[in-house]
Parts: sequence; C-alpha cells; structure tokens
Amino acid sequence: MPYLKSLHGLSPVGPTVNYYDFLIGHPDLASWPDYTLLIDAMTGKRRRFRETLTRIEECATALNSEKRDGGLEIDPGSKEVVGILSENCLVWTVLGSLC
Repeated sequence: MPYLKSLHGLSPVGPTVNYYDFLIGHPDLASWPDYTLLIDAMTGKRRRFRETLTRIEECATALNSEKRDGGLEIDPGSKEVVGILSENCLVWTVLGSLC
C-alpha cells in the first residue's frame, strides 16, 4: 500500500468539542429562527428547532442528574457507555445528538 504525504504539511489540531456544547453554546443561537427541523415521514409529526433544543437539554439533564432524582448520574467526560437501541424516529435525533 503506498504512503501518501500532504504537500502542505500537517493540519493544525483544533479543540475537541462535543456536539451538545457546540450547538447549545453557539453565540448566535438566540437569533436563529424557529423553523421546522424534523418531520416524521410515517406520522407527519413536525418538530421545530426550539422544541428539539429543549428536548436535548432535558435529556442531557436526565443523564447527568442524581439517581435519587430519577437520573443516571453519568458525568460528562466519564468512561460510562450508553447503548441506544431505537428505530429511526424523532426521539433518536435527540439521543443521538448527545453521543
């Protein structure tokens, strides 16, 4: 197998940012329109942008909350692994954004 080398040198390595922090921490987020983000093809149910963000925040809170409060006590950056078994649905987009 041939070894290929870039003519431009190595690319700089950027910071590691997870999807949740990138999306929720975006400075222009408040000015974004509340457009239809997802449409369930089977039911026709539509989920808007702000509703999806709210669900992502609620799911992240549930994963991080203490067990006595109904959470799973999974701290960000921990070595915990969460398996998700789901059909292709609107809920998957919320859970998948946290992985």
